[in-house]
Amino acid sequence: MNMTNRSTLIRIIALIVVFVLSVLIGIYTGSNFNFHTATNIKSDNVGLHGVIVYFVHNGLLLLIPLISVFIFGIIAPVFLVSQAVVIGIFVGVSMYNGLSILDITVRMSHGLFEIPAMMLATWIGTFYVYKYNEPFSDFWKRVRKRVLVVYVLVGISAICEACFTPILIRWLNNG
Repeated sequence: MNMTNRSTLIRIIALIVVFVLSVLIGIYTGSNFNFHTATNIKSDNVGLHGVIVYFVHNGLLLLIPLISVFIFGIIAPVFLVSQAVVIGIFVGVSMYNGLSILDITVRMSHGLFEIPAMMLATWIGTFYVYKYNEPFSDFWKRVRKRVLVVYVLVGISAICEACFTPILIRWLNNG
């Protein structure tokens, strides 16, 4: 394994470790403090309207780590930690309020695509820092495919969240 591949592997492992630890902190916070929340949340964001709402919301949210490339990668890791803690708090509060692991997994199933999009956006924002002496067109050539993958994953996640998650929740509640 050459040095570049080893360095990349170490960075990937570091991002995953930070993400998992942040989720665990969120779970601890959500399950040990007296948060009360509605566990039977009904959303009107279904179908095509929901896909658009979720895509725009998550797409704009992922601009935060992506713009980090212009400020030396400072914001991206903070973004990752904050989002992971929020995910953990949701899980912890849901467990505290009696939802099973299956209930939580169904409600968060779109995360199979959303979390990799978040991780890749954080990766781009942290490790593809724009060099100000480099022409922007050269920089864009380096990152455009990765940014496209981020937004394809966000699109798939939006479709899952708006179209499939409500069906799975109904199936789980009626079964």
